[in-house]
Amino acid sequence: MLTERIEIALLLWALLYISDYYLTIWAARLYRMRASSHIAINGSLEITPYFREDIDSIRLFSPRFLRVLILSLLLLTFIWIISIRILGVPSLFRAVIGGFILLEATAHMRHVRNIAFMRRISTNEGLKGKIEYPRWLSLEIASVELIAFAVVFVIAFVLIHDWFFAGGVVACLLTGLLHLSWSHKERVGAVATGHGGTATNPGESSMSVDVTGSPLGQKEADGG
Repeated sequence: MLTERIEIALLLWALLYISDYYLTIWAARLYRMRASSHIAINGSLEITPYFREDIDSIRLFSPRFLRVLILSLLLLTFIWIISIRILGVPSLFRAVIGGFILLEATAHMRHVRNIAFMRRISTNEGLKGKIEYPRWLSLEIASVELIAFAVVFVIAFVLIHDWFFAGGVVACLLTGLLHLSWSHKERVGAVATGHGGTATNPGESSMSVDVTGSPLGQKEADGG
């Protein structure tokens, strides 16, 4: 259905991408209102640099987010025309849309976990003291999660032989490696400044969420 009817694929992608942004906003608001007494977050809740300003400002309408969403919809439409109408290779578009959607699915699972954790923190049940860990560690954990999902999608592809899952493998693996690269840079920088990778004030980081699960969003982040 995703290959035969482009409008369904685009609608599904848009809904996932929009919900990704607003779940991130929700997590950021929960942190400010309830969780900051127990978690030391430095910098930003948002992993991707391109969107940090919007998330930090709890911006409900983001022109840059809208711009990336429109660009991603145009890109998917272009790939659909090339793969279906011109080349006649539906598996190509199925792999691409699989990469977009499955990467977003992993981002949504991270959001649900973070929001559930922060809501529990707000009740002061089961948690005492204050948690603080360096940004490079949160990036490393995010990369491990993504690579683990890539392995799951490899198994699904082998069992089902659906290129949708192959796209998920590539997207999650590449994004996981990108986060691992960011983690390494953060760690080297922390060691160079003598902080040893630990937060030195309430404005430096511990836990991260990701609004740009899409491959396009990660590309914008690198260039932005």
